[in-house]
Amino acid sequence: MSASRERKQRTDDSELLSAKEIKAKREAEQAKRKTVIYVIVGVVCVLAAAALLIWNSGFLQSRAVAVTVDGKEYTTPYADFFYHELYTQYAYTGSVSTTTPLDEQVYDEESGQTWDDFFRDYARQSLTALTVLTNGAQAEGLSLTDEEVQELEDGLDEYEVSAISSGYGSLSRYLKSAYGPYMTRAIFQDILEMQSLATKYYDAHQETLTYSDDELDAYYDENSAALDTYVHNTCFIAADADAEADEAALADATEAGDAMAAELEAGGDFAELAEQYTAGEESPTIYTGLTVPGSQLSTLYGEWLQDTARQAGDVTVMESSTSGGYFVVQFVDRYLLTSDTVDLRHILIKAETDEDADAPTAEQMAAAKEKVEQLLAAWQSGEATEDSFAALANENSEDTGSNTNGGFYNAYKGQMIPSFDSWIFDSARKSGDVGIVENDNPGSQGYHLIYYIGTNEPYWKQEATASLQETDMTEWLDGLTSAAAVTDGSGMNYVG
Repeated sequence: MSASRERKQRTDDSELLSAKEIKAKREAEQAKRKTVIYVIVGVVCVLAAAALLIWNSGFLQSRAVAVTVDGKEYTTPYADFFYHELYTQYAYTGSVSTTTPLDEQVYDEESGQTWDDFFRDYARQSLTALTVLTNGAQAEGLSLTDEEVQELEDGLDEYEVSAISSGYGSLSRYLKSAYGPYMTRAIFQDILEMQSLATKYYDAHQETLTYSDDELDAYYDENSAALDTYVHNTCFIAADADAEADEAALADATEAGDAMAAELEAGGDFAELAEQYTAGEESPTIYTGLTVPGSQLSTLYGEWLQDTARQAGDVTVMESSTSGGYFVVQFVDRYLLTSDTVDLRHILIKAETDEDADAPTAEQMAAAKEKVEQLLAAWQSGEATEDSFAALANENSEDTGSNTNGGFYNAYKGQMIPSFDSWIFDSARKSGDVGIVENDNPGSQGYHLIYYIGTNEPYWKQEATASLQETDMTEWLDGLTSAAAVTDGSGMNYVG
């Protein structure tokens, strides 16, 4: 063996480990590996727990894109808004069960579409329409004014107060209850602002749609039944029945209705016979000379009145399944009302009536008139404008049939009581005129204080224009939405 080889041999021998040392080294390496594994497993568990917490919080679901329309992304709560909006309407009417999952309730038997599918489709379509309309508004430079935005914010504040008073505790809780667990005030406000802008653009386009007299006449020729005005008399004969005698009571009402009809056909006076056949009823329903456009006729007997074979004096008796009795209806006249309609505001002050009396006394009527005269004097001593009259009406009028602030729009001849009709359709009437008119209609005797605003087109022309606009606007919007690129995202899985 050479010297060099001998030195190497000695070096190798010195580095040899004993069996005990080798075992210790192996155990140390194993322990190190276990420590690394435990650390990795621990990190994974922490991440899993954090992910579960995030998932349960709705953070991921609320930020997932549910629908994309022409490149604009809408997260889950945006689709949820429209889904729940429609669901609430159908649930209120009992069309869908609130206890059975919607994806287990069939909406369309033929296609197998569920109610859940139906509401998702509605959400998708609504977001599509909202997008194309807001895009159109922005393209034409339309936007909400600062005042309009402030009105929306004020409305949200009112929502907050209402939510708290209703027991929700906060607006946030109400919104989650009404529109799903991911809804927030900010998203809700954003939706409201988009809807307001979309409506602004929609209305602006609709105002550009006008029609010539020839087009309106052509529409009338095809829809005269709905546009003509019908004068008729009606009397409701109630069945005096309890739960155990419904059939007998209805039979009596039928007999009374048929008897009244027979007397009318023999030439009897409708008003006198109506009072005779409703004698004893606490609040008889009798109308003579009722003047109504075809589009507003009762669904119970409207078709009968619209029959072109109707002649003055024709009578029918029809059962009302909802009111428990029979209507006796007499046809008087049908014509196209061509006079202008009237916009107005009014204040009704009813005369007090003694509990057992059918009508107020002369003294009670005089007291009602005095109150109306005081209101007129108060108005005249102030700004004496339409706005100040509106405020006065809002505080004092006892008429529940008019709009806010006493507004009544598009009144047509024959719609009001004769004295009211005569005043507002006086040819000398001009904007800003104010007058006092007596109301002798049973149940609302008293006096009206009327503010005359002005006139509009005849009712039938407004109806024809509105119908033509509705058709054209539908086609216009369908064209916009059908051209939009719409795709679903993962967020649609969390809608509902």
